Amino acid sequence: MAFESARSVPFELAPKPEPEEGFVDEVYRDDVDPSSHEVLVSSQNVVFELAPEPEEGFVDEGSCDDVDPSTCRIRRSRLSLQRKGMSYRRLFDTMSATEIMDSLGRGGASRMFARGKATESDQLSSVGKFLSRGSTLDKATALTASAVASDRNVRKSSGKPGAMADLLGASHEHPVQEMQFYNIGGAKVYYYYGLDTVRSPEHVMAAGPHIRDTAVGVLMLDQYKIQERPGDPSNPLTFWPYQTFFSIPQGITFEKCKIVASSGANALRDYPLETSAICQALLALAEVASRSGYKRLMIAGDCGYYALSAEAFAKNLSCWGTQSWVPHPDGAFASFRVPYFKSPSLDLDIILCLGTTQMISSPKPEMNLSSQLGGDTSVVYLTADLRSWYNNQALDTVSEEYAPLLRLSWYAQQLDFKLEEEEISTLDMVVQVNSSLLEGVAIQNSDAELLDVVENLLELNAGSTASVVGLFLGHMASQMKDSGESPAERAWASATDLTTLVEDMAHGKDGALHPENIIVEKVSPVLEYLQPILLRIAGQIGGKKMESLTEEEEFRLLAVLIGNPMPKGRPPPDTYKVFKRAMAIRIQMTFCALLSVRNLRPEISGLPVGKMFVEFYANFNAKLNKNVLSKVNGSHAIDGRKFILFDCRFVPCFGFNVSKSLTVWTARQNYFWMGTILLRFSEIMQRNGWMGAATYHMECTELFSFTPFFHEMGLPVSQFTDWF
Repeated sequence: MAFESARSVPFELAPKPEPEEGFVDEVYRDDVDPSSHEVLVSSQNVVFELAPEPEEGFVDEGSCDDVDPSTCRIRRSRLSLQRKGMSYRRLFDTMSATEIMDSLGRGGASRMFARGKATESDQLSSVGKFLSRGSTLDKATALTASAVASDRNVRKSSGKPGAMADLLGASHEHPVQEMQFYNIGGAKVYYYYGLDTVRSPEHVMAAGPHIRDTAVGVLMLDQYKIQERPGDPSNPLTFWPYQTFFSIPQGITFEKCKIVASSGANALRDYPLETSAICQALLALAEVASRSGYKRLMIAGDCGYYALSAEAFAKNLSCWGTQSWVPHPDGAFASFRVPYFKSPSLDLDIILCLGTTQMISSPKPEMNLSSQLGGDTSVVYLTADLRSWYNNQALDTVSEEYAPLLRLSWYAQQLDFKLEEEEISTLDMVVQVNSSLLEGVAIQNSDAELLDVVENLLELNAGSTASVVGLFLGHMASQMKDSGESPAERAWASATDLTTLVEDMAHGKDGALHPENIIVEKVSPVLEYLQPILLRIAGQIGGKKMESLTEEEEFRLLAVLIGNPMPKGRPPPDTYKVFKRAMAIRIQMTFCALLSVRNLRPEISGLPVGKMFVEFYANFNAKLNKNVLSKVNGSHAIDGRKFILFDCRFVPCFGFNVSKSLTVWTARQNYFWMGTILLRFSEIMQRNGWMGAATYHMECTELFSFTPFFHEMGLPVSQFTDWF
């Protein structure tokens, strides 16, 4: 991609409309001096304690507690089962089944509730009060006594040397890590202070000459609690040893971000309040970076949808009064469709590189990546939610293709147990079955794998029963001796052949669903399958082998696996009988979902699980591009041929987790599902002549966790520091 040709493709600027009532036209400048990193205890500058010291030998998923700063690598060792199991002892010893159900279904936070590390009253940490909408706090400092950092600038609170440092835990064996928070015009900016103190001369030299004057900014999402890891833009070690600043636009949730993205360059016209909030967050990033002494700021997005509206942000930011950004005198673009700005008021250079979708965020050929491609080539964009790329009539047309697969019309008989599609759709149930299909084999002889499954299920409410059904089907298929060399191969190839078993548990010979009064009996094979699994879990949590379980113990352990089985909004069952019936109805619904998708898709000859799900979903995406995306108009360059969309929303182990802000587990089967489906999709597209030689771009930043896998497969992945 030629640098000079990129400069000839500027974003179109437009006069800024009058600001909407309630939005601040200028960046709010409080009396903050980030360079001093002062820790003051006052009503407007509060020291919060984030979390207690972790248990000895235990690494909390998603934390940076086990970082080796000398190499900036996470040391992932297999913990002893006894130690890992003991962290959930509270579930087995002190919590009732109802209390357990109340603690689950909260995403990654569920594990903290289950371990007793958080309560309802503290809302996980007091920092939540600062980050909550409407907070009047201007600035805050948060510290934790369990991470590597420095106490060199911690102020004394009294005449005694080191008193404040002692109070904050800076003199502990594990020094504090400090986080600074700023509220600027409603945008919440924060960064991790102290990571610069563990940079060795080798790190500084390897990072290049700009490390002292260049910082990274990340545009975050509001109310998004996914557990990030190095590689994700929201992790402070992703761009390390460069300093990273994070900014949360007020009210811009994942759903709001997707809505803004659907309008592309017209986002300011269609969604002025949301677009202004995003621009305020960008201005706040520049504010803090400049006042921290940096001269250049590279801004990335924690969500790939931001990049689709980059042109709208560029227009707005160029018309923001004294805080306006202007095209850089060296050229309006740092690279293709990557705007290069100057903030005269801050004397700061700013490069807006929100994501790969910036390159196709305009439908005009001269202003998108098509002008840079040659011959019969294609670019496939992997996205977290394909439908969010469209709005208005185009969205209606695309949504019609999904509607039959999402609709919950097949269980109308269960009128007193009504689910809603936004809780879990038909296709989501099928996806969750597939997500745990191979785990049904892995847990057969491994308690470690079983506890990993428990960790996963703790986050869920909707979808947990479907996951248990997947374990059951994977186990049953693995026992079919004549269908594969190994149990895993048998589960992958033969689970689709369990149609008769599923039909018998879902409905009678006349096709009518089994009524509630006999449903527990009808799904008894699943419940019986779970009995030895519950004993194993109890043994791991309780620390001793269990020969049998009381009804109360069984109730509590099923609550751990399932959460609250009642429809969203209903309180959890207070008796085991009611719980088991509700769970049985959900099992029946999952079987109905499998049969419904089978009946809707001609390429499915059995159940849509294992290899048959791959065939179904690869074909669905291929035909969607060929027959629909090639004909609808969007605010971007997607045309179903040169630029292709692949919807990762319904890829097992991935899309459901992202949409619900759950942990995207970096497990082997996660990579297996993604790679297998994409390979089959590519085969279908190329054999039919629907796309040429292709490269894959990732819209969703949660896909960044796949980059080591892509490296292993020989795909070069650029590092952010290569741009400096």
